[in-house]
Amino acid sequence: MPDQAFDEEMHNVDRWLAELKSLGVVAKRKNELNDAQELHALTDNIKDTMYQEYKTAYSEAV
Repeated sequence: MPDQAFDEEMHNVDRWLAELKSLGVVAKRKNELNDAQELHALTDNIKDTMYQEYKTAYSEAV
């Protein structure tokens, strides 16, 4: 069972690294501190920032 949990964690890490790369961010794994949760949070923060910038740029001035 521990091997299955490890494999799942590595799959999640790879998935978030791929998503970050698609957003133009190259996040290299340096150590075990780059876990899936940390990468997920980073990806979500970048997406939120990009969305807010998009809304600001394309919103109509009132």
